[in-house]
Amino acid sequence: MIKDLIGQEGLEGLDRREGIGSVYLPAHPACPARPARWAQCNMRLMTRGRLLGAALVIVIIAGAVFVTRPYLRGLSFVARAAAMPGSLHRFADYDAAAVAERDVQIPIASGAIAGRVYTPQRSATRAVLLVPGFHPSGIEEPRLNELARQLAASGVAVVIPDIPELRQFTIRSEITDSIEQSASWLSAQTELAPDGRIGLMGVSFSGGLALVAAGRSSLADRIAFSASLGGLDVLARVFNYLCTGVEAPPSFS
Repeated sequence: MIKDLIGQEGLEGLDRREGIGSVYLPAHPACPARPARWAQCNMRLMTRGRLLGAALVIVIIAGAVFVTRPYLRGLSFVARAAAMPGSLHRFADYDAAAVAERDVQIPIASGAIAGRVYTPQRSATRAVLLVPGFHPSGIEEPRLNELARQLAASGVAVVIPDIPELRQFTIRSEITDSIEQSASWLSAQTELAPDGRIGLMGVSFSGGLALVAAGRSSLADRIAFSASLGGLDVLARVFNYLCTGVEAPPSFS
């Protein structure tokens, strides 16, 4: 009966030296029938399984890194811009690219204005026009320069236009025109914006003006995103500050 169940080759695997029969059955169809070779075959199959498992883990990790990389770069930018101490700051510095700076002339309708370009020493993911707010230093304002450097270190090419009215604290409609024309110029710079689309960001008083410029028809197909950083929403408070130098507390009513 045993022979009928396991066959002649199975009987060959019976160990009767101690009077106890132990039947060795193949663990896998690919393994040979002889017991002496089963262990070797099973070992090979286990090795293949481990290799396949390790390869699967590597693929999963690589996919996770690819998906989360933009978020990690964003986190490293925030850590650098906020000057966070400790290990988080060291991680942020590890991801940062070296940054090159150069001055340019930006042609607009009223004539050329000065500008400054910050480019990462690696392929830039996007070009951004960063418009300063009211400040007498213009593109030399230290905090603005540091923001541009940290953006560029994260892989973004940054251009700051030096709009005269913003340095002179002069509120004119031409400011929005200058932003629009500067953005149009940047989108045409193929070495900075290969796909002809840019980001448009305004700081403080220029935050709202940048959003207005981004909505103009001439930039309809040229804006990838727009943002207002610390934009002002109550014009009366702005005029009060410009006239008196006193910043009134915000009203939440």
